Amino acid sequence: MARLEFHDIEFYDSGDSVNIRFLNVFHTSVSKQELEDIGRFRIGPHFIEFDASEKRARVKFNSLLQRAFSNLRNGINGRRAIYVHRNSGIPLIGSNSFGIVDRNTSTVEVKPITGCNLDCIFCSVDEGFSSKDKADIVVEEEYLVEEFRKLAEFKGVPIEAHINANGEPLLYSRIVDLIRDLRKVPNVRTISIDTNGTMLTEELAVRMKEAGLTRFNISISSLSQDAYSRMSGSRASVEHLKHMIEFCSRIAEVLIAPVLVPGINDSEIEPLIEYAKALNVRIGIQNFLEYPHGRRPVKQIPMEDFKERLRRLEKKHRVKLLLSPSDFNIVKTERLPKPFRKGMTVEAEIICPGRRPGECIASAGERNLTVLNCHKSSGRIRVKILRSKHNIFLGRPA
Repeated sequence: MARLEFHDIEFYDSGDSVNIRFLNVFHTSVSKQELEDIGRFRIGPHFIEFDASEKRARVKFNSLLQRAFSNLRNGINGRRAIYVHRNSGIPLIGSNSFGIVDRNTSTVEVKPITGCNLDCIFCSVDEGFSSKDKADIVVEEEYLVEEFRKLAEFKGVPIEAHINANGEPLLYSRIVDLIRDLRKVPNVRTISIDTNGTMLTEELAVRMKEAGLTRFNISISSLSQDAYSRMSGSRASVEHLKHMIEFCSRIAEVLIAPVLVPGINDSEIEPLIEYAKALNVRIGIQNFLEYPHGRRPVKQIPMEDFKERLRRLEKKHRVKLLLSPSDFNIVKTERLPKPFRKGMTVEAEIICPGRRPGECIASAGERNLTVLNCHKSSGRIRVKILRSKHNIFLGRPA
């Protein structure tokens, strides 16, 4: 009897198939007939046993699992899901959606997952239930930490690991493991996370703090339930958010991070400033900006007008609102070399379809490339590079 155990996989009986839940959020299935072809089997929450040799069971089942993962789905929104792991052929530098983003400073962005449990009307990356994206991405925790470590060693300065998912990072079931393993990287001094806070509990917050988290950046753009519900596209409780902000402020640093959306929550900003003052936590007000794939409920206001508004609020409330990189000890660092530059044509290997219709993800020179208007599903492709800033690569077929 061969017993195969999996930390991140749960098995459930479902008629003619066995359902597989992966990392709590994602799911796929394998037919019982295919499993019986390996040998008589039995499942438990995190294991499957076969009446077969260890070698046969492992080789055959891993082949089935690989095929099943090609049909992986996000259980929250039903979208196709892509699992990026060390054997997937997808490098972790090159995308703004997943993996690792280095903007040539001592803060390195860590993006383990895409997708969100809210549907904010101002979302800069079009996440949530009304997103036009057709696929989500989740990254193997060990692979993410391994590649982060290499970049941190290259930088050779004290680093802030900033967990900044394209969506909600608390959907990543291994978030505590990720924090703990990032803390083990020798030159990591700070670990912060951007979260909408709706999935936080006291128990989870304590586990994150004990694993090594330094700061919670919690996004809340109104203390009014009605306004918050309109802006977030959800029924999430503002009272729960306030409770978690107050709890987190007692165990770690907290930054309250509202987005000022002109004409929508102008009147909500001053109560948030006073709330932050009362808790003695920082507030970092963000200006709503228009992005190519972001939602645009209003027109953005010029940055200088936004800064002038913050200056007036600083005087009125006697609190610092114009924050700069120095407030977070962020310094410029050595630039990570770019293998490609805008305008170049490169040879790449198509790995899988991309997140949006007509896109594919390709690999070249230890970078991933998002290729627009990609009409091939596999094989080699010549790509004209359209964007290369910060080692984020966008291209089209040459």
